[in-house]
Amino acid sequence: MRPITEPLTPLDPSGRAALARWMGDSPFSALSAGQVRDGHCEAYAAGDLGAPAIAVVRSAAEPTEPAAFGRDVDSLWSLLARVPGWYCVNVAVDLAPAVARLFRRRLQQPAQILSERYYVLDREVERLPGPGVRRLGPEDSELVHRSEPIFRSFFLGHGSPERTLSEGTAAGIVVDDALLSAVTTSAWAGLHVDLGAVTVPNRRGQGFATACAAEVCAALRARGLRPVWAAGERNIASWRVPEKLGFEFVGRREYVVFEGLRSEGYHPAQGASGPA
Repeated sequence: MRPITEPLTPLDPSGRAALARWMGDSPFSALSAGQVRDGHCEAYAAGDLGAPAIAVVRSAAEPTEPAAFGRDVDSLWSLLARVPGWYCVNVAVDLAPAVARLFRRRLQQPAQILSERYYVLDREVERLPGPGVRRLGPEDSELVHRSEPIFRSFFLGHGSPERTLSEGTAAGIVVDDALLSAVTTSAWAGLHVDLGAVTVPNRRGQGFATACAAEVCAALRARGLRPVWAAGERNIASWRVPEKLGFEFVGRREYVVFEGLRSEGYHPAQGASGPA
């Protein structure tokens, strides 16, 4: 069998708009649907965009971790076999075992299934006192760029730090004119708004992310929106943040992970190394 090397063409704006409508507005689709609609990702689909067999969303911020929506596992492989650079795929819980079996056979790589927990906030939240906690806006672009490099990549949720600060809702802890922690909206699909958080390694475990999240959530709830927090099952520090703030656990999705691909990512020449 020859390797699958023909590249895919991402959806154009009209295709992304149709796909975003199909993906809908839920805690599980908020991040990807918002990125598809706003063009902050590469999006691919198999079948009619009004009801595709499968769709793949590859965000600009995390291109190695695409998310898939739909039910057709074979079509998922057909798409990802032509997309370079990934090492895992995020899918619905009940689809993960079939994805792991097929991809393991195709890639000749061991697969691991890791859960991602989803939380939603439907109550008011009080802002928490903390040193240097404040809202961030467009005037803080230089602050982001002169802080540690993790913040420059983190603020790509809306395409660039400048757009994230102007289009999103963000808060940070600023000490000595540098960011130590930040929480920002990553994308929204309508009512549901996905949040992301980052703290410099040597200041983790001090409640900084929780204080920043409270500031952002208070602003979002005042507008009638539903903040969404997703965190890996093993990332206990992350999913404790929404639990402290009164978020409700609403379910899971799964990552099907191929650790053997993590360092260099999948390359389409690998795609036909295993049996059909």
